[in-house]
Amino acid sequence: MVVVIKKTKLKNIDKDVAQALQQIKYQPKKKKVMIKPNLVYGTGAKSGIITHPKLVEALIKFLQKFDCEITIAEGSGVGHNTKQVFKKTGYENLANKYGVKLLDLNTCERNEHKWKYGKIKLPKILDDHEYINVPTLKTHTITTVTLGTKNQKGLLDWPTKKSFHTIGVDKSVRALADVVQPDLTVINALYCLEGNSISLLKTGKKMNMIIAGQDMFETDNIGIQVMQTDSSQIKHFPIIKDIKIIGEKLEKVQTKFAEPQKIRKILNIEFQMNGCSGCSVNMERTMKKIAKHPLLLLKFFYLALFKNITFVSGHSLKRELRKGTKVIYVGICTQKISNNKYIQGCPPEPDLIIEAIRKA
Repeated sequence: MVVVIKKTKLKNIDKDVAQALQQIKYQPKKKKVMIKPNLVYGTGAKSGIITHPKLVEALIKFLQKFDCEITIAEGSGVGHNTKQVFKKTGYENLANKYGVKLLDLNTCERNEHKWKYGKIKLPKILDDHEYINVPTLKTHTITTVTLGTKNQKGLLDWPTKKSFHTIGVDKSVRALADVVQPDLTVINALYCLEGNSISLLKTGKKMNMIIAGQDMFETDNIGIQVMQTDSSQIKHFPIIKDIKIIGEKLEKVQTKFAEPQKIRKILNIEFQMNGCSGCSVNMERTMKKIAKHPLLLLKFFYLALFKNITFVSGHSLKRELRKGTKVIYVGICTQKISNNKYIQGCPPEPDLIIEAIRKA
């Protein structure tokens, strides 16, 4: 098949998306279409964390030319309310504007399918809908990158999402792709995410681009080439060579993305976020709340300068703790390693993490 790389700007995105899809000769084969963006939690499109609503709006306009009945479907990250996420990210307004449906994939009707690890329940809507996968170009601490293949994890309900971390995220995401794949993948590279998301001042990497193809693996492969990611680090989708690219020349749009670090530091504060993205996301939300409150920010930097503090999530430590370190265990997964002295929740809310920081 073929993958298109298309430079664009928000003011031109409707025209550019339509042109890109025409270049790869995509037309919907079904009258019912499900669009699956990447909406981890309620944040702004410029963060690079979520799929930009303007891209999905452009897809809606394209599909409505074929008289398609459209549903935007997503299941937000563990611990987040999808309805609220749709509202905060602008997707509720988008649905109202164009008369399209919204579907919460965390709670939707499901059918059982066989897969490598037994049986798995997938959304029933996949049975009779065209499926368009719209991820964002992002790095990820567990899978190195998160593109179309990883975005399919959002098709699952919460218990199944959690089980992927027990099986192993790379292995389970790859096995999921043997059961279901989209008819079209359009990677949002308008605003992207590189490096680690835990930061006081992190903003998205602006690239003003989309990458689209009718083969998810091929499209993801072009994604990692654009990011200049070492392909040997990728375990959750196959590496494919000699993919035909149209549109922009690859060498003109390639930019080295900062790699995610397993252990992150801000001065003397260390983050060993070894669990699922739920705890990592809420730690990021915590940092953004701290950045907006001068007294909290002052407290945080006092601790960062004069104390040794390590935040830990997940079932185990990545490395031994530093001497004299105060450990703040985040989430129920740390129950055993913390001797039941942890911030409760799955994941804990930012206010609970902030309270632990106040007491440190």
